[in-house]
Amino acid sequence: DPQKEKESSLKDYFVPLTTLKAVHFIVIIGIIVFFNSLFNSFVFDDNAQIVNNPVVHSLAYIPVFFAGGSFFDPANNQIIGMFYRPIVSIVYSLIFAVSGTQPFLFHLFQLLLHSVNAILVFILFRKFFNPLLSLFLAIIFLIHPINQEAVAYISNLQESLFFFFGMLALFLSINKAQSVWRIVFISIFFLLGLLSKETVILFLPILFL
Repeated sequence: DPQKEKESSLKDYFVPLTTLKAVHFIVIIGIIVFFNSLFNSFVFDDNAQIVNNPVVHSLAYIPVFFAGGSFFDPANNQIIGMFYRPIVSIVYSLIFAVSGTQPFLFHLFQLLLHSVNAILVFILFRKFFNPLLSLFLAIIFLIHPINQEAVAYISNLQESLFFFFGMLALFLSINKAQSVWRIVFISIFFLLGLLSKETVILFLPILFL
């Protein structure tokens, strides 16, 4: 019966719930929920940090990002700002080198990064809970309104970046068979997280635990 074969094929896609299938679900749901944000324009601080920031417009200025903030002061021809987040500026510069002042690629990168973070959440919870519960919790993280600006607002890229690097450091720390290289890479990811946003410091007690 073709109908029964079709139903069986559809059921096989959902059961059993493998990690690869969970990744598919997370990516698809993320695209559906945040699809409209891909076509947003630059707004508010996006203009100051990207569109009107000549330092971001050239990869040759990447070393300069480590010397100050993420805004450009044309009066004094220098970067200013109270926040020190050079990794964010580097990512902006890399994307700008490809897309210029078109915001689509910025939004796409942010959506994909947030989806990757949700996948990391699933993999982490999978170590403690069953796959279905882990996927449910990861999807809550993915679509929860509190994370909306971290996906739709380009100037909030630091939120997704620090979480990404913090999660990578956490995964490396979970393995009990520690080595010198493992500690080195944990330190590197943690440093990259610090250079993205200082909030990554919250991962430090979790790493020790």
